[in-house]
Amino acid sequence: MRANSRPFWFWAIPVNILVIALIAIFILVIDEDDQPAPVAEQTQPAGQAGGADSGTDASAAADSESDGETPGEARRDAEDPFGLGNPESPVAMVVFTDFLCPFCAKHSAEVEPQLIDQYLNEAKLRIEWRDVDFFGEDSNRAARAAWAAGQQNQYIEFHQSLFGDGEPLDPSDLTQEKLTAAAQALSMDVAQFERDMESDEAYQHVRDNAEEAAEVGAFSTPAFLINGQPMSGAQPLEEFQNAIETAEQDNPYEAGGDS
Repeated sequence: MRANSRPFWFWAIPVNILVIALIAIFILVIDEDDQPAPVAEQTQPAGQAGGADSGTDASAAADSESDGETPGEARRDAEDPFGLGNPESPVAMVVFTDFLCPFCAKHSAEVEPQLIDQYLNEAKLRIEWRDVDFFGEDSNRAARAAWAAGQQNQYIEFHQSLFGDGEPLDPSDLTQEKLTAAAQALSMDVAQFERDMESDEAYQHVRDNAEEAAEVGAFSTPAFLINGQPMSGAQPLEEFQNAIETAEQDNPYEAGGDS
């Protein structure tokens, strides 16, 4: 039989490699066990990025809910310039709207006036508006202008003057000059209007509206919450009538009670 010509150290090399590999794997396993469990990644709403402030944001949200400020819920504040109708009406409709949304213009001109005539005059419905900026900078400018009009208690008039006859607006209709002219046509204090429009409060108001819309799942306009029940799109008048009458029958809000 032919003798094995390979030296002993030839076989020792792969054995040593195997031993080293096993030791390395053992060390990695032990090290991994010592590490804290990974935290699942979450997509957070704008303005609530993780980090040191995340606990503060959570506390603020809890405080907001404890104060009764539930997202999408009508405020029912008689002093709210962005609301119309008796705060103690059995039905409240919150409207998320954008001044560059063509369907918002259609709803504002065709359905809204009929709802006001039919239900607000009988104290059956309250409407509250939340202007958002889904279409970008021009929408943001218009929403801030509407907030500024509200500071002079002319939000409703300003809102209606912009949407007019229901024709879609475009960015050229919402320039600073056009918005100021609309305020002037309503005999507002133009200097105050322009100051308010550029204030931190105006920007924050629009951000708050957008965050509220996101929290209730209103990612397109117009979007409605009728006593908390969602409805989206420029629906026919009959759809709103049915929803309002159903909400009135259910009537989860007791007039004179806590809102």
